Amino acid sequence: MKIIIDGYNLIWAVPELRKKVLNEQREINLAEGRKGLLHLLDLYQGGHPKLEITAVFDAKEEIFSYPSSSSKIKVLYSNGETADSLIKRIVEDEKNPKETLVVTSDNELKGRVKEKGAQVIGSLSFLKRISPPKKRIYHKELTGQQENLIKEELKRAYKIE
Repeated sequence: MKIIIDGYNLIWAVPELRKKVLNEQREINLAEGRKGLLHLLDLYQGGHPKLEITAVFDAKEEIFSYPSSSSKIKVLYSNGETADSLIKRIVEDEKNPKETLVVTSDNELKGRVKEKGAQVIGSLSFLKRISPPKKRIYHKELTGQQENLIKEELKRAYKIE
């Protein structure tokens, strides 16, 4: 199966990746977002080596590069056209578009590639699918009374006066 990813769409849709792009001064660092995304995709593909994953970004190739030589992720830059139109053209050129999954939350692009026979998944749904489950630890603030009860119990248990 082939997976084609609308790169910046996925980056902006995913809070963890969006944080990499926007720093505290609200300056944009697209390279960090791309690196974060491609790292996630590398990890996912490591467990699914038969998948052909392509990330498509709006830009010229010579502007950005992904330094991982071991990566099997194909990175394409739209170079004069939009990433959406490049993704649509890739799907149109597929021999069997039903074996292609496009990752985007862009409704217009979703409709265009579905017309060509491709499968579509939203960016957040895709991220949930490829991300390992997170362990959640819930911390509840204690009231003063609860804190005092715990202290008293510890004093009693350890015979502290």
